[in-house]
Amino acid sequence: LSFHQNLTELGVNKGAIAWIPPHLSNRKTTDFISRNKSYRRYCDALVLAVSCDLHFLFIEDSEVPCIWTHKRDYISHFNPQEVHTQINLISLPELWRIHVLGQKYCS
Repeated sequence: LSFHQNLTELGVNKGAIAWIPPHLSNRKTTDFISRNKSYRRYCDALVLAVSCDLHFLFIEDSEVPCIWTHKRDYISHFNPQEVHTQINLISLPELWRIHVLGQKYCS
């Protein structure tokens, strides 16, 4: 793919991260971003997961299936105090959506 503008580390850290999470899905916006929702305390973890995904996709040129298979620990939240607690922050369709939104952000 050819992009009008390359996504750099600065672009990943500044604009794209602020723009993409609210556009992922209505469920993500309702659960993670809106106030007083059940997953609101994981909003920062979601933003960090989106940041990592954008870095893997556009800086390291990784593909979505590779991230989903080999880097899933970056898109999940683990609580060290609760060993069996794992929050899946990003699903596979949402990972593809991050890829598409990243392309739109670059264009």
